[in-house]
This record gives sequence, C-alpha cells and structure tokens, in this order.
Amino acid sequence: MRMKPLKSSRVILGQSVENPPNGALVFLISHHFGAINTGSYDFFGLDQASTRVGLEYGINNFMAIGIGRSTYNKTFDGYLKFRVLHQSKGKRKMPLSISVFW
Repeated sequence: MRMKPLKSSRVILGQSVENPPNGALVFLISHHFGAINTGSYDFFGLDQASTRVGLEYGINNFMAIGIGRSTYNKTFDGYLKFRVLHQSKGKRKMPLSISVFW
C-alpha cells in the first residue's frame, strides 16, 4: 500500500515529490505578487504581479513532463521529473519518497 505524503505536484513556489496521475494533463495558473509595503502607488503589490501558465503531464507512474510560460521577462520553461523512491508500508517498507526534478 502506498502512502501519499502530498496530494499535489506543487508546494507554494516549488515542486513536491508527487507527479500528476498516469495519463493526466494538469493546467496550472500561478500568480506571484510584489511587495505589499509599496503602498497605494503600486496598489499594494498588485501592479508588480507576475503570472505563469503551464501544463504538466503524467507519462506513467514514475515520470512527468511539464512546460510553461511566465510574464516575468516573457520566459519559457520545461522540466522532467522522475520518482526514484516512493513511500510504502507493508512487507516492503519504504519510509521516504524521493523525486528528481530536471
């Protein structure tokens, strides 16, 4: 039986050890805002907002691929993520999960 340490492939601004489910395509929209202490001139950080739109695809239970584009410097990105170890309990216990993000 496999335990799920997290339910998402993302944790705030970074990656988690989870991949999208096998054959699933995930559409993500991320917003990053500026400093709130800039006051009303920058509308408390909203004028400095940056947005990223991306797609993640679970190729199989151990591999995922993703692409995206950010409004910050109009950059594109891509990644591969491989699950090396995953948590399990029972006869073959594995106490931790490890993924490689490339």
